[in-house]
Amino acid sequence: MELPDLDEVLNSTLLSLDSPTPLFPIKRSSDSYSMGQVDLFPEESISEIKFQFDLKTGMPTSFSEVSVSNLHQNSINSTSFQRKAFRRGTKFHRGSTQNQPFHITTGSTYNLSEQKNEEEKEKEKEKEKEKQSIEDQTKYIKSLLTGVGLLNEIPNFDSSKYKQEQEQEQEQEQEQEQEQEKKIISKEETKEGKEKKQEIESQSKEEEHSGYLDILKSFDLNEFENGEEKKEKEQEQEQEQEQEQEETNNEENQKEKEQTNSKGNEEKNKIATTNLKKKPPQKAKKWVKIDNSSVKDFYHLIPNLALKFPFELDNFQKRAVLHLEKGHNVFVAAHTSAGKTVVGEYAIALALKNCTRCIYTSPLKALSNQKYVEFRKKFGNKNVGIITGDVSIQSDANILIVTTEILRSMIYKGADLIKEIEFIIFDEIHYLNDQDRGVVWEECLVLVPSHIKLIMLSATVENYLEVSEWIARVKDKTVYVVRTLKRPVPLEHHLYFNDEMFKVVDRDRHFLDKEYSKATQLKREKEQDSKNKYGGRGRGRGGGRGFNKRNFSKGKGYWNRLIKKLSSLNLLPVIIFSFSKKKCEQIPKYLGQDFTTKYQKNKIKTFFNKSLERIPLVDRDLPQINKTRMLLMRGIAVHHSGMLPIVKEITEMCFSKGYVKILFATETFAIGVNVPARSVVFNGYRKFDGFQMRDLTPGEYTQSSGRSGRRGLDSVGTVIIACDDDRLPWANELNHLILGKETSLSSKFKLTYLMTLNLIRIEELKVEDMIKRSFSEFYGQIQIPTKRKRLIELKFNYQNLKEIRCIYGQPDIEDFYYLNNQISDISEKIESVFLNSQFLLKLLSPGRVLSISYKGIHGIFGVVLKKNGKNQYLVLIIKPNQNGDLEEEVVSEKKNSSNKNNSNKKKNNKKKKNSKNIPDIEIEIITIAISQVSMISDLKINLPKQLKNVKKQNFKKLNTSNSKDLNLVVNQIYKYSINPKKKSAQIKKLNIDDLDFEDYYYDRDHYVKEFEKLKCHNCPKKDEHYYLYKERDQIISEVEELTFDISDESLKLKPNLEKMLLVLKELNYINEDNIIQLKGRVACEIISARGLMATELIFNNVFPKMSIEEILSALSCLIFEEKVRDMNELPNNLVVVKNKLLEIANEIDDIQAKYEVDNNEKGSVTDSLKFGMMEVVYEWAKGTQFIDLMEITDVLEGSIVRCIMRINELCKNVKNAARVIGNLELYHKMEEGMKLIKRDIVFAGSLYYD
Repeated sequence: MELPDLDEVLNSTLLSLDSPTPLFPIKRSSDSYSMGQVDLFPEESISEIKFQFDLKTGMPTSFSEVSVSNLHQNSINSTSFQRKAFRRGTKFHRGSTQNQPFHITTGSTYNLSEQKNEEEKEKEKEKEKEKQSIEDQTKYIKSLLTGVGLLNEIPNFDSSKYKQEQEQEQEQEQEQEQEQEKKIISKEETKEGKEKKQEIESQSKEEEHSGYLDILKSFDLNEFENGEEKKEKEQEQEQEQEQEQEETNNEENQKEKEQTNSKGNEEKNKIATTNLKKKPPQKAKKWVKIDNSSVKDFYHLIPNLALKFPFELDNFQKRAVLHLEKGHNVFVAAHTSAGKTVVGEYAIALALKNCTRCIYTSPLKALSNQKYVEFRKKFGNKNVGIITGDVSIQSDANILIVTTEILRSMIYKGADLIKEIEFIIFDEIHYLNDQDRGVVWEECLVLVPSHIKLIMLSATVENYLEVSEWIARVKDKTVYVVRTLKRPVPLEHHLYFNDEMFKVVDRDRHFLDKEYSKATQLKREKEQDSKNKYGGRGRGRGGGRGFNKRNFSKGKGYWNRLIKKLSSLNLLPVIIFSFSKKKCEQIPKYLGQDFTTKYQKNKIKTFFNKSLERIPLVDRDLPQINKTRMLLMRGIAVHHSGMLPIVKEITEMCFSKGYVKILFATETFAIGVNVPARSVVFNGYRKFDGFQMRDLTPGEYTQSSGRSGRRGLDSVGTVIIACDDDRLPWANELNHLILGKETSLSSKFKLTYLMTLNLIRIEELKVEDMIKRSFSEFYGQIQIPTKRKRLIELKFNYQNLKEIRCIYGQPDIEDFYYLNNQISDISEKIESVFLNSQFLLKLLSPGRVLSISYKGIHGIFGVVLKKNGKNQYLVLIIKPNQNGDLEEEVVSEKKNSSNKNNSNKKKNNKKKKNSKNIPDIEIEIITIAISQVSMISDLKINLPKQLKNVKKQNFKKLNTSNSKDLNLVVNQIYKYSINPKKKSAQIKKLNIDDLDFEDYYYDRDHYVKEFEKLKCHNCPKKDEHYYLYKERDQIISEVEELTFDISDESLKLKPNLEKMLLVLKELNYINEDNIIQLKGRVACEIISARGLMATELIFNNVFPKMSIEEILSALSCLIFEEKVRDMNELPNNLVVVKNKLLEIANEIDDIQAKYEVDNNEKGSVTDSLKFGMMEVVYEWAKGTQFIDLMEITDVLEGSIVRCIMRINELCKNVKNAARVIGNLELYHKMEEGMKLIKRDIVFAGSLYYD
């Protein structure tokens, strides 16, 4: 069978990629090659590709790396290039258009001695061409190289220098050609040279690689100079400015040495070398740079700051400001309350100074509201606007505060605003880790235009360098990392146990074993006292597993004692973090203390009443409002997502003014409002993350504990872990929680129908490209340049493999290699079945006849002597002949056996020698593994004592003896090998349950028979050819694997994308050509809920049959996400609505199940529908008061408000969708619905907007 051509393998696969081809000639026709575009990652572009050729044979002799990027501007245009290409048997011509690639057509070998006349003609043509204007040459070169795709911009060059270079090139070329001609003639005179030339010429014809070699030979080092693009020049200038003068001088000296060395080496080369660059390779682009530089001359570098601060900036803040002034992308990693916002504020000031625009985006609405207030005070009311789902204030302002979802929508819709933006500030960028919304952050970072400078503010994370490098590669721009581990206020960590405080970690982050031992000693004493008092049984241990997994011991007395302790130690105000809303509501009921003065009570009362003026009188007596008022008057407050927005804002503002001394909050308070306290208390360290109960991560603990310590007020922040009276955490648990590694950000990227449809609609970025640029594919993508280089190396290695020439004229080595691998693979499967079989010992007991594979030969028969270690056995075998021809051996043994055995019978066994009883048979004892067993027979031989106890060491003595018993054993093995029984009866006796086991056995038997028929066994070059073919096969396998790895097919989400596209086609969102249809455009407008479900409701004409209240009730099912217990039965009309929703959801689920779409752990569309708010929304739309809604549901007030506000956003989306399809009835219904729900306390204006 003819071996596959690796060229074809490479070409057929690489050309199918969407990315440009990795190097030179890839596309081949019958007599020509097309030069492809060089497109390697900038930082890892192949610095050098060097092919060396034997001047006599014209074949490549070695491969090494030389630069491939940026050909010199006049290299290809030069006449010397054209002349050399012609002499080497190629025609050179330029494409008719600027984008058309070169074509180099192979020709016959040209004798240099016969081309003198043609050389003279070419010289005359060169002189004529030199008379052309430099301007025309420059245009020609630019168009030429741009057409190849190697250069985007061509730097200007000096005409005089250009002429000198051409003259030097011509002189050098003539000298080299004369030397080459002498070498070729001298080598051709020898017989060895002639034979080698003939052999290589025949190989080149058979393998059809001549065109590839011609193209490689058409390039020469002396005809290329380093012409760099503007972009690379700018990057080099930036690096030179940033580095110190000493480092710059050292680098320049080093470069000069390298250049002189490379020139010396070129002169010494005796082999013609193809080079693509003269200068040594440049360093790979450094995507991430950590800045720890000195900032002593900060005010000298920036004498006029765009924004002056009333305090001295920290060093990390100064470094970040310097990079902002230079227009760099900056990643700032610092602890909570360290002052990251200062960097964002300076970027805003720069935008105002430059008369450009700046966007600030955050993950939480509460944080956005707070920044809106701060920025208005600092930069002026007219300059600051905010856009959220329900609010839009001064959307044309220079400074815009938006949510990430709004920013994503702006980018997809191509808003003009994006063109005017200079900076985007991503606050709390570690929100990439959020399971639900992290994908939105990734989308924004990928889709943001590269001209926008990014300021990324993050808490300290472990893999900040990886995240920075990912962003840098996506934006093709270096990211400068500014990091500080220093806290403005250091923290001390304590255990509160049995009314005592134990400092377990000091401000220098040292774990204090002595203090922890004191706590464990106290625990033992308490246990002993309890044992003595109640006769109970103490644990007698220092710690306790998983403390605070029960909280029943933390009652009224516990919390009053703890608050009293904090007050006596002057640790108020305090934030007590509880990881459930229920506990936040319950614990304040235990407290009876009052922490406010009469003056503060008056201030709280005045502020509270004034804040409530924006809501109706009837809503001012809601239970939650009255409860909050009472707690605030005593200096106590509660903050969680289930509270009314206006109540949360009142609490935040009272806390920031110092009126609140004790705040019970969930962890959202730590992420959102920047209001620190003197101390922080953790009521446990376990939380429910939406999927399971788990321990806090060190990053989550650090985020919340960072609220402790007020800069400028406290010298140290105090963090307290409140333990149960009978439990203590283990020391290693504490160590991990407090001093453990920082959070490592991981990609939460997932495909959604909205993302897919939007990318198809805008047509600027393919969905596959979005996947490639996501953080989830980062590690795979950075390996692609290395894999492309490896592909080129493999191609070269393949071309230089020795040809396999079969002496029999029938090359069976491919079948030999294939069958051998098949037998080995099946043997491994059989072994795995054996290892799990309870009958293994019985099957392979001493005396069992079997067939094995040994030294690459299959079908060798033998008998088991005994077990010889784990899964190994000592076996006596009949050796094959030296040529390994098992088939011929068996045949010959049959003949010899029949003849000689008959003669022996006639002589009545008078001669008992082994050689006569068993003619021409050699035996050997070997150790085998189970994987070598190819067949187990049902024949079992009674072994003589001498064989049962035999060892490999004393077998020679046994073999030379005249043992009748040994001869009988060998005879039985031999007779069985001549005519082995069918395997069906044997396998049934094995009692192995594996259903595939019998197939394995038959398959291996079949492969062994085919294997034995091959003539390769008798070939003296069997081993050489086998390993030659093995090397070829390994190269091809690696090529196929690498080709797959660099293709879109290797993307993890590609299979699911194809399934999702099939769903969209069946639902008519896109057509067969993946062009978006009307339904797809409508779905792109639905950004506030499940787009497919809402779109199907529209196109199935569900809404026209419903009242406005029923439509709003139906939309709530697409929004609401909480699980609630069943309340009252739904009214009949809402039951009809519910059933219709389920019907459509089931249809979508059926299609998704048909194509096996992965729903990203969200479950089916049916499962995502939540009906807990249907009646509430229905009643609210009918005009029911908010206080009456609380009678029909257990859902918290804040959750109700948030759901109705999101329904309002969804109504806007549906209204836009109705406009797209021209459905005026639906358009007006949505407008009317928004009016019905947009009222009273649900849409009360934010206190931050005053």
